[in-house]
Amino acid sequence: MDLIRSFLVAHVIAKAKGLAILSVIRAGFLVTARGGSGIVLARLPDGRWSAPSAIGIAGLGGGFELGIEVSDLVVILNYDRAVEAFARGGNLTLGGNFTVAVGPVGRNLEGDVALRSSAAVFTYCKSRGLFAGISLEGSCLIERKETNRK
Repeated sequence: MDLIRSFLVAHVIAKAKGLAILSVIRAGFLVTARGGSGIVLARLPDGRWSAPSAIGIAGLGGGFELGIEVSDLVVILNYDRAVEAFARGGNLTLGGNFTVAVGPVGRNLEGDVALRSSAAVFTYCKSRGLFAGISLEGSCLIERKETNRK
């Protein structure tokens, strides 16, 4: 099974137009806030990877939820428009979320709608902490221009 999973992941990444790698922290009770940062890379026409571009994410949510969790995400961007959306920032998403994280084991089921740009992506997530909840959330993706200048 692990061999098949490794093959599928390698195949998906080989066809990817870009990657976004983020670390996000979420905390709260009934009302939650989340924020984090990471990088986005684009595949160049010759097949090499671009230099990284710094991005950040911030959001608020509300619902039946409690705790704190840290999630590490790898987002595989399947289309050029997805790479552009992540690289330029300013995207706003609204969605629902069901999360359970206890210690180093976490599961997350999430559905989002992007208001400015939509494109199919695959997301791999590892969560840790103590968090449980069902919520409605909004998030904004931003380009960290000052970090990119440095």
